[in-house]
Amino acid sequence: MAHKKSHVGKIGLAGVAAAAAAAAGAYYLYGSKNATKNRAVASAWMKKAEAHIVKEAKKGVKLAHSNVMKTLSSKVSKEMKAVKKAVKKISNK
Repeated sequence: MAHKKSHVGKIGLAGVAAAAAAAAGAYYLYGSKNATKNRAVASAWMKKAEAHIVKEAKKGVKLAHSNVMKTLSSKVSKEMKAVKKAVKKISNK
């Protein structure tokens, strides 16, 4: 039988790393002597990041809408060609 490898050690290590990162972030934002300044910097950064994300999302929506419209127009065009051929065959009979 094949021996399965355990991922428990990796998961535990990831949990410890996440807890350490959270503790460092909490100290940076609330425990250090420059905590107020650090929170202001973090807030400004988050606002810039949010604006950037919204801008990129709007671009994505416009691009997706454009792609959908192109796809629909090509499908409608193909259907119209098929209808025209069918009408032509019927009218020739």
